[in-house]
Amino acid sequence: MRFISIILLLPCFIIISACAARHQTYHEPSRSAPHATIHGQGPTLFFKGTITQITKVDGMDRGMIWSANSNIRLSPGPHSIDAFAVIRQKALRDGKSAEAKLKFTANAGQNYKLVAKMQGEKIVFWIADSKGSVVSKKVAIEQLPEAAHLVDVPELPKR
Repeated sequence: MRFISIILLLPCFIIISACAARHQTYHEPSRSAPHATIHGQGPTLFFKGTITQITKVDGMDRGMIWSANSNIRLSPGPHSIDAFAVIRQKALRDGKSAEAKLKFTANAGQNYKLVAKMQGEKIVFWIADSKGSVVSKKVAIEQLPEAAHLVDVPELPKR
């Protein structure tokens, strides 16, 4: 009986370990350790305006996708940030979106913000410190195709 249980559980352990190896999740430094923080920009009323999201830190998945306003703790030093932005001129449906990779050096005790703005037909990304100074290179990216469908709010059923 024990042998059969081991044989049945072995494929489960292999699958779980294979998934864990491919998708590493970023682990923040502890609150007591020296650290900096960075955050994105959350949605406004009716999702109008700019939403920026940090999807990866140093190549590792960030986790909860739409927690844009939450602070992410970073250890002091160089970091690579994968960013996503949706910019909507009107509410809900007319968004433009893009993804970018930014590099910057975090200093302990500093707070940073992921920023994205439209410039012509491109979305420009950068990281700013708490005073608004740019601390990364600005990266201009063409919008993604079908951008509005990435974060659409579902329509209510008609009655």
